[in-house]
Amino acid sequence: MRRLFTSAAAPYWQVAPLAGVFAVFFVLPLAVTVAVSFWRYTEYSMSPALVPDNYAAVFAGCWRELPGLCVTFKTYLSTLKFCVLVWLATLLLGFTVAYFLAFHVRSLTWQIVLFLVCTIPFWTSNVIRMISWVPLLGRNGLVNAALQSSGLTHTPLEWLLFGRLRDHRGRGGPADRFRRQGHPGPAELSAVPARRRQRGSPARRRPGDHRGDDPGRGRAGGAVTVGEGRRPAFYLLAAVFGLFVLFLYGPMLTIILLSFQGPSGGLTFPMHGISAHWFVRLWGGLGVVDIWAAFGRSLRLGATVMALTVVISVLAGYAFRRGFRGSSLVFYTAVASLIVPSIIVSLGIAVEFRLLDALIAWAGATFGVTEALPTSAGMFTSGLGAHLTWTLPFGLLIMFAVFNRFDPRYEEAARDLGATPPQTFRHVVLPLIAPSLIGIGLFGFTLSWDEAARSSQAFGSDQNTLPLELTGLTTTVTNPEIYALGTVTTSVSFAVILVSLLLIRALRRRRDAGT
Repeated sequence: MRRLFTSAAAPYWQVAPLAGVFAVFFVLPLAVTVAVSFWRYTEYSMSPALVPDNYAAVFAGCWRELPGLCVTFKTYLSTLKFCVLVWLATLLLGFTVAYFLAFHVRSLTWQIVLFLVCTIPFWTSNVIRMISWVPLLGRNGLVNAALQSSGLTHTPLEWLLFGRLRDHRGRGGPADRFRRQGHPGPAELSAVPARRRQRGSPARRRPGDHRGDDPGRGRAGGAVTVGEGRRPAFYLLAAVFGLFVLFLYGPMLTIILLSFQGPSGGLTFPMHGISAHWFVRLWGGLGVVDIWAAFGRSLRLGATVMALTVVISVLAGYAFRRGFRGSSLVFYTAVASLIVPSIIVSLGIAVEFRLLDALIAWAGATFGVTEALPTSAGMFTSGLGAHLTWTLPFGLLIMFAVFNRFDPRYEEAARDLGATPPQTFRHVVLPLIAPSLIGIGLFGFTLSWDEAARSSQAFGSDQNTLPLELTGLTTTVTNPEIYALGTVTTSVSFAVILVSLLLIRALRRRRDAGT
């Protein structure tokens, strides 16, 4: 057993699960997608070939319309413009909020709390955040109603909902930049030894920072000081931060409020009574859609993804800690999985498993198997792999932060006392990194629970998860039942986040008490 953990081959078997997931469910599907794009196809079938017909069809007529733009070029240009606008908004707003948290909030505890306030929407349903703008910015939404009632406009402003600047959804804003300033997140903070987390220690001070010397300011458990000595910039940045938080949570709060309407309630304000009527209707089902079966599938899949994300991320973290040949390739492949559009990954996995089904059918026919074989695509095959390509990069990045801050002298002391590598991990390393593992599990469950794009093509028939059912209902349901479902989905996400944060806090206190 000792040789298994200490041999030169140890990093390779430790990283093998991570590399295998990305090879089978990311690299191979992309390669298959590229290959199939050169095949011939009809309305009923595809046949292997190496012809550019599909690309010619996509760009048909584009060259004749130059210097004008065809529909394809207009689509690409519109997408590029939108990406630039989102990037610019994220840069400016993210930097402003991160600057406020890093240099104007004087309490480490409040820095972490406000950081979590900015991060939590990332762990909630993207579908819910998308539809939540309708009652706020739609033709009959709250903002248009207020503008018309005040006399500022006499007709609804269509561009509020359908303009280019709507709903950037707050992804990748202050969270990334807050970390770049040197401030750990809740999962990363747990890996820092207690003596290094003291606010007054030299490792945490900046030039001219005397907050640790003042018993009334800057303590980890203190409040945000807004009294004497604050510059006007603090209040300006605080106002920007408040508007940013309103931008993140306002739309979600609108659908939560509208889900508690009476039987005559609609999809927009004003509310018609207050009751749990639509939750009762939801409990009875939504017609032909089996919501609670989808709810159960999402829970089972989320729990499985959570467990595998934790285990695979820890093993990969150990492998990268020791180093191995090809580590850069594995790392950049994991990062690329976050960059490549989710719908492309899902489509590639679907094509891959369709080809696998064709290969299985051919093998069955060769060996005389005549009955129809089940499809290989399913929730715990193609669906599980699709979700792991989304959650594992986050788990790996957290493990990088954990082991970069981990003090190896703890392990050296355990070895000096005669502990074997498994004993060192169980009794020394695991208690120290346990809060971070809770954070990885939080990412694993919530990202799987709310994922729709990577699930859209990767699941078998009649295996829709809750986000997929919710996406379908957005075009058919015309009453607040969909808001009730969104409230339930969001409540589960918030409940998991709350339990995870409480567990992290309890584990940190237990560890600190032991030291």
